[in-house]
Amino acid sequence: MLVVLAALLALSAVLGIGQAQPVVPGLTVEALHDDAGPWEIRVLRIDRDAEQLHLVAALGKGQLSGLESLTRIIARETTAGACVVAGVNADFFRMGDRPFPGGLSGACVRNGELITTPRGRPAFYITAAGAPSIETAQTTGEVRIGEQSYPLGGMNMPDQCAEGGVQLFTPIGGWELSAGCLVARLEGGPLQTQGHWQATVAEVVPAGTARTAGDGELLIATLDEQVRAGLLTASVGAPVQITLETPPFTAPVRQAVGGSHVLVHAGEISAPEQIRHPRTAAGYNEREVILVTVDGRQEGWSVGMSLIELAALMQRLGCTEAVNLDGGGSTTAWAGGEVVNRPSGGVQRAIADALLVLMDPAAEE
Repeated sequence: MLVVLAALLALSAVLGIGQAQPVVPGLTVEALHDDAGPWEIRVLRIDRDAEQLHLVAALGKGQLSGLESLTRIIARETTAGACVVAGVNADFFRMGDRPFPGGLSGACVRNGELITTPRGRPAFYITAAGAPSIETAQTTGEVRIGEQSYPLGGMNMPDQCAEGGVQLFTPIGGWELSAGCLVARLEGGPLQTQGHWQATVAEVVPAGTARTAGDGELLIATLDEQVRAGLLTASVGAPVQITLETPPFTAPVRQAVGGSHVLVHAGEISAPEQIRHPRTAAGYNEREVILVTVDGRQEGWSVGMSLIELAALMQRLGCTEAVNLDGGGSTTAWAGGEVVNRPSGGVQRAIADALLVLMDPAAEE
């Protein structure tokens, strides 16, 4: 409790120093400084009533296996119909020097498509009703092939699968599988956080043959050798039934990016103490969504925050709910055409996914 009080007192000087600068109607950016750290903080505030603004999850190079800087993600995502006006980095991911680079640690949903399943890690969601939500969810499901049923062990996570379960791989993953799998033709896709789908086995791919998922296809695979042996006995033409659920949601989620720790819940600090690092966080209250970066690892400029210091900051900025996103060298904030913080590596890191603010010009007309 004393640590929390100290963090709150230290951060009290932050508020009011920066002046919110409008980016577009409904969106402001603030540059806050506090000598006590020192801390350099960037705050993006999005008015929840601004109908022309939308929060969207985006992937590096448009697929999980791609890694790309936030600036490049934003350039690719900006179109005539939707202009990106702000964004921050999002989930923890596998770096480029590891197997399956771009693999995310937690949930990812883009425009309703379930890309990776939440696995008991907190995530920032935009619900079917368009409201922000922070939940520690767990997607469960069943994949029935003919008369044989398998529990869902994950989606688009090549080297992670629950024991005895199967993984589903969609085209947005981008990875090649070569240990043997089934290729199924999906009806009525894409897969979402909950629902029922039908598919048909189109191909049985033996071990040693590389395969990626094409348009309209699912790869059904597993790390369990015994389960794989059974999978590969399936017949071409066999029916596939897929059922997915992600409580507490009762309708398909629209967007999601994963995080690591809940920082604020019901207005109260809910974070453990940790050493200081550059940080990125997402939070909200009944009026705003608030995206925050804190620079770190830069003596004389900004030393970063512990999770409890970050939680105190999010609370003081007005968040009733907040979650920690990926930090360290990934921490990047972009607004109004430029990066507005100082990434700790001196350059932008190539990241796996981002949380973007899109403006729909037609909504203002």
